Amino acid sequence: MTTTDLGPTILQRGLTIPALQLVYQTYGTLSADKLNAVLYPTSNGAQRTDIEWLIGPGRILYPGKYFIIIANKFGNGLSSSPSNLAAPHTHDRFSVFTRWALSQAFYREELWRSIRFTSVEDFLIRNWDANFLRRNPDDLLSMAETWTQSDISDNAIYQGDFKAALGAIKARSIIMPSTTDLYFTAEDSEIETRQMPNGEFRPIKSIWGHRAGNPLGNPQDEAFIRTAVEDLMGR
Repeated sequence: MTTTDLGPTILQRGLTIPALQLVYQTYGTLSADKLNAVLYPTSNGAQRTDIEWLIGPGRILYPGKYFIIIANKFGNGLSSSPSNLAAPHTHDRFSVFTRWALSQAFYREELWRSIRFTSVEDFLIRNWDANFLRRNPDDLLSMAETWTQSDISDNAIYQGDFKAALGAIKARSIIMPSTTDLYFTAEDSEIETRQMPNGEFRPIKSIWGHRAGNPLGNPQDEAFIRTAVEDLMGR
């Protein structure tokens, strides 16, 4: 992995981090026209090793075709995080949160059996709890705070005009919430996509909830996302 020192950095809320560091990993080769680059940031609570399984032959992102950059999110324990920063940027500054990663239908239809768990309790302990117990709790709380406070219009440019901020996104985009996502509902995403000049709304028809976007052990949703990436990069 590569570490880039961004130096003293003022965050959107006004806090200054004296030596902000971004840790990233690249895969594949950047083309001469630089049009094959794919930025793949880590999701909330994840590090590089949790999501790089999507990279490889037959996967969503093929490094023989794309130049992929996995950027570790600030707060994930690799890039600058409460666990690796000096005081006062540590545990006393963050609040508590809860999660709804999977849909009601996921549990009702017992899909945890398809990924080799013997009961809901077995799934929650060995998959859910085990996944987050690997992480520093202060880092998790930091990322949760970032999630709840983030607003692309909360700045001097857009001054709270969320519609204008969405309208300024000119990049070709495919917005892909799961139809059962309890965090980012398909209804909200569809409304927001209509404000983006070059945005396409293409929901993942899945009962895997929010986890459909990182479909480990879920080949159907993986194939759907791979097709969307190929469509977007091939335009």
